[in-house]
Amino acid sequence: EYHPFPNRFVSSREGGRRTAPFFTLWFEAAPADAAPAARPPDGPTAPPSPAVAATLPPEPALPSTPAPISCHDEFGVPLDTLEFFAARGEAIGFSVVEPAAGGLEAVTIDLPTRRFAMPPVAGRLDPLRPAAEGNFVEIQVPKDARPGRHAGTLRVAGRDVPWAVTVWNFTLPDRLSFVPQLNAYGLPGHERDFYRLAHEHRAVLNSLPYGWTGQVKAAPRAAAAGDWDWTAWDERFGPLLDGSAFADLPRGPVPVDAFYLPLNENWPMDHERHFKGGYWVESAYDDDYWREFRAAAGRFADHVVERRWTETMFEFYLNNKVSFKHTRDQRWAGSSAAWIFDEPANTQDFWALRRFGDEFWRGVAGRAGARLVFRADISRPEWQRDLLDGVVTSEVVSGILRTYRDRVPRRARRLGTILFMYGAPNPLGTPNADSAAWCVESWALGAEGVVPWQTIGGATSWEEPDDLAVLYPTAEGPAPSLRLKAFRAGQQLVEYLTIYRAVSGQSREAVAAAVLAEPGLAARMTKSSESDAGGSVFGPEAHRSLVRLRHRLGAWLDTQAPPARDRWHDPRPAFPAAAARREIVPLPAPEVGGE
Repeated sequence: EYHPFPNRFVSSREGGRRTAPFFTLWFEAAPADAAPAARPPDGPTAPPSPAVAATLPPEPALPSTPAPISCHDEFGVPLDTLEFFAARGEAIGFSVVEPAAGGLEAVTIDLPTRRFAMPPVAGRLDPLRPAAEGNFVEIQVPKDARPGRHAGTLRVAGRDVPWAVTVWNFTLPDRLSFVPQLNAYGLPGHERDFYRLAHEHRAVLNSLPYGWTGQVKAAPRAAAAGDWDWTAWDERFGPLLDGSAFADLPRGPVPVDAFYLPLNENWPMDHERHFKGGYWVESAYDDDYWREFRAAAGRFADHVVERRWTETMFEFYLNNKVSFKHTRDQRWAGSSAAWIFDEPANTQDFWALRRFGDEFWRGVAGRAGARLVFRADISRPEWQRDLLDGVVTSEVVSGILRTYRDRVPRRARRLGTILFMYGAPNPLGTPNADSAAWCVESWALGAEGVVPWQTIGGATSWEEPDDLAVLYPTAEGPAPSLRLKAFRAGQQLVEYLTIYRAVSGQSREAVAAAVLAEPGLAARMTKSSESDAGGSVFGPEAHRSLVRLRHRLGAWLDTQAPPARDRWHDPRPAFPAAAARREIVPLPAPEVGGE
């Protein structure tokens, strides 16, 4: 039987009245000159001061030549002009709204282009299929493209329509400064093609290799003498980790930015064989369990060093929840977790995560060259306190990051932890600009990436609207979506901000404050329940703010012409963990009759 643990430790403004402790408060009159500090208002940020606003470049005049035909930008918003702008190494797109007679017949320009068909799903546009006759046009600006205006024509219904792309004189880096992690729980075939599609869109696909019972779908095979046979595992994942799987894509052979390790509470250890019961982790397992776990972590670290996979963040992450023993058919075997590892709630959950993290770092100690992280997904950082300080090095925080926008990033900076914000892609039928704005807002709040918690569609996603399908499966391999293009647009705009910050000498905090003050770019989170990952809803001005911000930054960087770099900012945490861990020891139980 599953019973929520009683609240014997702390009180929260979100707690229920039935379980809240009782407090008595005394108030004393304060001196007249000791007025309390005003609490920051909830909701959108107040207008910036002149000093903050000055951190962004002035806005140049936007093109005024009206579009002679009806077109939409990559967010699905009508275009006023067919004059486009892009950095070298950047991808942009637009669609031609097909007239009654005839469609888009040809695209001419001296830059690489591709076309996609836009099949509606229940009347809504999202999936894209590569098609020579498609109405969605994508331009991938080469990194060696000539700066300046490139003129072309669109042949639409027998008519030649002029259009142009002005290439700005700066280049987006191949290695990402901000990482959209497209989370998945398995792939429906064509595995490597899914990774390639994400890579092509300046994102990383990260597929969890185990399920609720801790059974691993992809791991090295056990061999003689307690060793592992890495042959099949290396053949499957090695090209992702050395970058060779992406050599022919726009960013070249850049390895995946993040990759889940298969380590969990039930692999390679047999949880049931070692678990002794109890909700405090110190007494739950025998010593053999931890020895086996440390040895497994060390083997992964040794193999990473041996293969020189030094760029990817290898994430040790615990996803399972003890509560699923109750919700999944009331079966003990429904989950291998004895704690709530993902989105921890109780003190014991955070405490168990800390113990697993400590044992992980003990197991991988001394492996210079490996880039290993201990990741935790936290929906309630206000309950975390210092229980994970110096142990977790990658925190994936819910939209509550907006509420605790001072506390959580400040702690991350102090401890050398990186932050991601998790949530859901914008639902079908809502502005696709919201997914791009989510990237920009998350960066401004101090995060190094976003994590849409599920991104892989299914067979029915082509017939019924699927709000989580960012990549669509087909018999020939995965197909992109308009929302995937939106995530790429958001990542690219963060690269603009990162380059601007570096070239202008402004602090990230000052530029971030100015960005959050732009109309519509401070979101609110929507949730259908406490367990819902939540989504981000931006103001109606968000699209216009994104377009204007991009043009302001791009035009300014064009005048500065900064030399190309492989990476402008490294979001990865240091290894080993930079912060010294403070030992936290539970107090022993008092002796009978003692104080």
